[in-house]
Amino acid sequence: MSSETSPARLERLNMDKNCESPPSALNLLSFVALKPGLEKGDCWPEISFIMITPTSWLCHYKTAQSKFLRIIYFMQYASSILMVRPARFGFNSQTAVSNTFQNKPGNLSPQAILAQARGEFDRFVMGLKAQKIEVVVVEDTDIPEKPDAVFPNNWVSFHPDGRVILYPMAVENRRLERRPDIIDMLKNQFDIRQVIDLSPEEGPGKILEGTGSIVFDHVNRIAYACLSPRTNRELLESVCQLLGYRPVVFHATDAQGVAIYHTNVMMSIGKGFAVVCQESITDGLKLSGLEIIDVSLSQMNQFACNVLQVANQDGQPFLVMSQTAESAFTPEQKRRLSQYAELLPVAIPTIETIGGGSARCMMAEIFCKRTHEVFELADGNRM
Repeated sequence: MSSETSPARLERLNMDKNCESPPSALNLLSFVALKPGLEKGDCWPEISFIMITPTSWLCHYKTAQSKFLRIIYFMQYASSILMVRPARFGFNSQTAVSNTFQNKPGNLSPQAILAQARGEFDRFVMGLKAQKIEVVVVEDTDIPEKPDAVFPNNWVSFHPDGRVILYPMAVENRRLERRPDIIDMLKNQFDIRQVIDLSPEEGPGKILEGTGSIVFDHVNRIAYACLSPRTNRELLESVCQLLGYRPVVFHATDAQGVAIYHTNVMMSIGKGFAVVCQESITDGLKLSGLEIIDVSLSQMNQFACNVLQVANQDGQPFLVMSQTAESAFTPEQKRRLSQYAELLPVAIPTIETIGGGSARCMMAEIFCKRTHEVFELADGNRM
């Protein structure tokens, strides 16, 4: 593809052949734009980008020995979502030690709880599909019992370059949620090139629970994380090194001074904005280049930060949240959020009350390209 045939502009950037990393102008693409195996310190005389759409680029780059061509998808929000339909949803006593958002179910029977949770899940999926948002639904297995399987974002993340990361989980019954069969099934639909399994790191204090622990600012290549028993700094830095992100760590607590278990219940980042409970942050945090919608501890406790921006098949952005969260926002906050995406509330009171996680936790974004979007080049490379 040449700039003459592209519908969008060509940006050509000349590289200093002695440079050790891309210049700041390339920050948006970082190392994801480079062929695996091309390391810092290699000579990069010239890199060209053709913007195909606002979220995809054709990247041409060369060393003294080789030339490479590849399509790079880069976006803050995904248009494909993985969700897991619960088979044994219920109160998880193992996670309740660190998750203060969980509540015991009272007099409801396990059967009634599961029926309510499944109904909420099914209506959630129908609501997304009604807006032409692509949802890949996987059924949880009945055995072994996994009361939190409805929250897949904690054990897996999918990235635009075809890498998939599996994460170390804090408690035994959540480790059972990692299912290779789900990854194998998705390989038939998406361009998955490498699975990076961090679960061997699992142990006391060595926990990092996916996009529960990490809130990614994909545009600025920053990974935010509030440290807790479920979020380890060393593992965060390892993931950032793998993906080419800059880690930003801080501490956040609830009104009782207890560490907030997951970053995504006190922060969400969308394209151009962030929903943050600044009142919870104990050691300072600066987010640059984003409009901040600041929420109170009370609003945070109603899952106002546990929201996720996604796109439908037409590229229209939506901000998915629970009805509890939507009710917690003020009219002015909803007006500001609506400038970035259409608000899409879903009713999941059983799941968020008993499970201690809300709408964002139920969705694992799939940033990997669809298999039909991958092309073989004459030199054997895929783009």
